[in-house]
Amino acid sequence: MYLIRILLNKKLLLIILLIIDTVLAISADEEYAYRRARLMDSIPDGIAIILGATEPLCNEQFYQANDFYYLSGVEIPDAILVVNGLSHKSIMFYSKSLNQIRELGLDDDFVNDAVKASGFDSVLPYEELFNYLLDNISNSMKLYTSFFPEELLRDNSTEKKEIIERTMTKNSYDGRVSKELKFVRNLREKYPGIEVCDCSKIIWNMRKIKSESEIKLIRKSCQIGVKAHNETMRAVRPGIPEYKLASLFEYVCRNEGASGLAYELIIMAGKNSFYGHYWKHDGVFQDGDLVVLDGGPDFKYYDADISTTFPVNGRFTENQKYYYQLAYEVSRFCISQYKPGRTFREIGQITREYLIENGLDPDDPLFRTAVRYGGYNHLVGMATHDVKAVFNGPDETLVPGMVFVCDIGFGAARIYSYTGEKFGIRIEDMILITEDGYELLSDGLSRSVVEIESFMK
Repeated sequence: MYLIRILLNKKLLLIILLIIDTVLAISADEEYAYRRARLMDSIPDGIAIILGATEPLCNEQFYQANDFYYLSGVEIPDAILVVNGLSHKSIMFYSKSLNQIRELGLDDDFVNDAVKASGFDSVLPYEELFNYLLDNISNSMKLYTSFFPEELLRDNSTEKKEIIERTMTKNSYDGRVSKELKFVRNLREKYPGIEVCDCSKIIWNMRKIKSESEIKLIRKSCQIGVKAHNETMRAVRPGIPEYKLASLFEYVCRNEGASGLAYELIIMAGKNSFYGHYWKHDGVFQDGDLVVLDGGPDFKYYDADISTTFPVNGRFTENQKYYYQLAYEVSRFCISQYKPGRTFREIGQITREYLIENGLDPDDPLFRTAVRYGGYNHLVGMATHDVKAVFNGPDETLVPGMVFVCDIGFGAARIYSYTGEKFGIRIEDMILITEDGYELLSDGLSRSVVEIESFMK
């Protein structure tokens, strides 16, 4: 009945969706309602309470929490979404006045129309939340909410949880927990007879496989990222400070419509190549340096993660050429093996055999990521390191709609031990698994030695 009711309102919803650009960010008609319906089916014994992001404490652009946006498409600060698995209804609670919302860059019409377009059954003042719960809960049901910290721009919930625990919760001079765990405590105190459960992984398993509308946004994010990498490669030359290239990269991304960067831009060259993620941007490029540039934009809540490696003067040294071309060939082979039904462990074994056939030692630390996971590093979506807690490691089976990176990197320390030269290599591409194989989402970059040197002329 729930989906039938959605279909009956399809015409009205489509009209609203054509008007509201922020809801078009996800674009599929009724997709938010469909996602909530899936969540309801997963919690037939209770009610899920999903917290939205709070208003920024400083003068920053508001960015909605990923799980909340995934289920609602709404960017209202301090909102709470209730998804009732018993009644199959969803209710939005929010407390901001229209004036406050306007000050955060959201117009009056957006507030009213966006919630309608997202298919909520009702919208209530924030103060009504606990009254609603009192009227709708009983000791025979469960309450669901997230036990993980909210995931904002540049965040990953799993990594954020680890940092909060290390720096706050386990700090004897602090002891605070995340706002989500504080909310869990409050629920348990207010409703002592009700079991409070974590629903994070239910939502993340939904986010794990991307819909067509999500894939369109990721494609666009990757296109912006490819352009930013290309323009940065065009601009590099000896004597240029790293911060100038960092500024150019971010400018290109924002000029193409990105919300910002998906993560702090990584630039490594020379001695800084020995750091895995160097982002101080305080160096000056020298003649003969090999640059590792790792960066990507966030476009309407969807990220890209791309790495390129290129010579500052446009020409590889002999050692740089040998190791780069080797990494490139291994990268292309790994990518060629991606298809539905295979696991990353199987692709790693196939890559191991490929290295042996070509006279290379698969146990050399250079090839660690290639033979372990077949080039896989992490999933990508609304977070750069997406839904880590629901990834099954090397035994994860590839299925259509899965988006991840193939990341072949040769560490600078290992190369230095072989050559005495200070450079590292990283070739990172965005991959989408399709029905019959894969799509290279980061297509459009010069990748081989010949292509790079030709492009940089």
